[in-house]
Amino acid sequence: MSEALPNTEPTPTRAGRPKSDSKRVAIMQAATGHFMSEGYERTSMDAIATAAGVSKQTVYSHFANKDALFRECILNKIRRYGLDLKDFEPDTPLRDVLESTGRRFLDLMSDEDVICMYRLLIAETTAFPKLAYAFWETGPTQTIAAIANVLSERSARGECRIDDPKVAAGDFLSLVESHYLKRRLMRHITEIDPDERDAHVTRCVDQFLRLHDHRG
Repeated sequence: MSEALPNTEPTPTRAGRPKSDSKRVAIMQAATGHFMSEGYERTSMDAIATAAGVSKQTVYSHFANKDALFRECILNKIRRYGLDLKDFEPDTPLRDVLESTGRRFLDLMSDEDVICMYRLLIAETTAFPKLAYAFWETGPTQTIAAIANVLSERSARGECRIDDPKVAAGDFLSLVESHYLKRRLMRHITEIDPDERDAHVTRCVDQFLRLHDHRG
C-alpha cells in the first residue's frame, strides 16, 4: 500500500453537482505549473484554484487532496504518451510493441514538464522523501507493470523466454533511457532527435530480444 504524502490538506465536503471535464483539465494544468515552479510542499490548493480560475471547493470536488492531484498529474502523462500500453492488440508482434514503447518513453523524456519533475524530485526528496515514493509508485511502476504484463503473456506463448517479467521490463526501460536521461537532466541536450531516437530504440530492442531468446 502506498504511503500518503505529508502536509496534504483535509478534504472538505464535496458538492453534489456534476464534475466538469474542462475544469478538471484546467486544474491539472494549473497544478502541473505550480508543482514545477514552486515544488510540491510550497504549492497550495488555494493557489491551484486561483490559477485554474475555479473555486477551492471545485478543486476538492475533483481531487481529494494535494497528494491525489500530484499523482493524477503523473498518471496523465503516462496516458498521454500511451505508456499504459492499452492500445496494442494481443497479436501485435513483440518487436513492434517494444519499439513503439521505447519511442514513446523517449518522447516522454523530451517533455519539459517531465524533466522538470525529475529535477523537482532530486531537489526536494532529501527533505521530503515520500514525494519520491509517490512519483515512483504512480509513474515508473505503472509503466513497468504494463510492459511486464505484455512480456509475461508473450513468454507464456513461447515468443520469448523471460523468468521475471517485472525485472525484464525495468531493464528494458533502463536500457532505453540510459543514453538520454542524465543529459536531459543536466541540460546537455534540450531535445531528442527523432531519427536518433528510432535508431537507438531499435538497438535496444535488438539487445533485449537477443538476451531473452526472441522466437518471432
